[in-house]
This record gives sequence, C-alpha cells and structure tokens, in this order.
Amino acid sequence: VVADYEYYVNDMFTESTRGTRVAQAVTDNVTVGGTYVSETQSGGTYELKGEDVAVKLAKDSTVRVEYAETQSQDSPQYLSTDGGITFSEVTQGNDIRGRAYGIRQDARLFDRVGMASYYKWVDPGFSTSGTASEQGKELKGINLVFDLTPVTRLSTSYDIQRLIEQGNLQARMQVGAQETRTTEEPRRSPLAVS
Repeated sequence: VVADYEYYVNDMFTESTRGTRVAQAVTDNVTVGGTYVSETQSGGTYELKGEDVAVKLAKDSTVRVEYAETQSQDSPQYLSTDGGITFSEVTQGNDIRGRAYGIRQDARLFDRVGMASYYKWVDPGFSTSGTASEQGKELKGINLVFDLTPVTRLSTSYDIQRLIEQGNLQARMQVGAQETRTTEEPRRSPLAVS
C-alpha cells in the first residue's frame, strides 16, 4: 500500500518539523551519536534531544547506551482500547516533559552461546510515537540462546515490566499490575537453513 498526501502550511517558518541525526565513529570500536527534532504546529510544539554511545567490546559483543529528553506542549491526546468505541485521555494539553534512558548489550560466545540484556526507563511524560505504550514504565530483561546443532537452537528469556508513577493508560493495561515478570521457559526451535 502506498499513500501520498500533501498539506498546505500558512507560514512555513512558524509551522514546521525539523530534525537531524549525527553519528561519528571516534575509534574503531566506539560510535557517538546525537539526535534533535523540533516540531511547531498550530496544535502545539514538540522537541526531542537524544544522545547515544555504542561500544564494540569484542568481535561479537556490543553495548549501547541511550539518553533522550522530550518537551511538548499540545492539545490532549486520546487512546481507545476497544476499537474506537470509547476514548480515554492519555495526555492533557499542557507543558509535558520527560526523559528516557537505556542500556542494552548483545554478545555471542564461542559461536554457540548468545546473550542479550536490556534496561530501559521511560518517564510518564516522555513522548515519541514509538514509546507511547512504554510511557511510565521501567523495563529490564535477559535472553539466552544456545545453538545445540547447526539447525537447532535452545532459547529462554526473563523480562520485568514495572509501572513508574502509575504509567499511562496504555502502559497500565499492558503491565496489568504494578509489576509483571515474564519467563519464557527453555524451548527448542529449528534454525533457518539456506
């Protein structure tokens, strides 16, 4: 599906969206990046500032650290959890600020064992389209894989989600309590063979 649209802006200097992303490899193993987005529309304003660092510790081992802040002043936003029959207010139309940060690592040992872990904190006021369901949540987890044979993998994971300051409506519905813990028992799965 391809959708084209266009819109008319009365004053292209006061109503616009601007952004940039810069990343620089400072060594063979370290990359530093920054992101900036600013949007000014008749319905409100939005600003995102973010920084990240990726460090390659070994051939198959990487750690990535991210930090971002948002500030928005807009009209209320609503969320429907029943297919559009009813709507609940998710944000009020005022000055909202928030921050999010996280760290994740991914490592492969001896070409047979893999381990990935993550930690993420998303303030209730942090706002991006990709984090609406994570606003007001702390997330952490670990995933382990072991390749038994070239075509069979054993994997398990453990994840924790915790509400921060009660989260937003969408986060509360996903977590279902103040905190949930999920364990995926070890399971065997075939690997794709080409």
